[in-house]
Amino acid sequence: MTPATLSTLDVLYDSPTLLAELRKLIVTYSVIGKSIHDAKLVAAMIAGGVRHILTFNGRDFARFAAQIDVLDPSFVSQSQPRPRP
Repeated sequence: MTPATLSTLDVLYDSPTLLAELRKLIVTYSVIGKSIHDAKLVAAMIAGGVRHILTFNGRDFARFAAQIDVLDPSFVSQSQPRPRP
């Protein structure tokens, strides 16, 4: 990337809401190690009002099932499309 390109990018910092949600998840689920990355993604989802995640790594998010719905792409691709309203 050139300096001109970089100057057009917006940097998104973690919001206090995201960090508060992350702390809750870490304490509630005793999250340590590499699982912190998954917890941070879930915290961002909660802070942003997102309920569903589409991932092949459902086991990584199973502990957060009370907060989010984990969808497997292989299962979703086999389901019938919903008619549009």
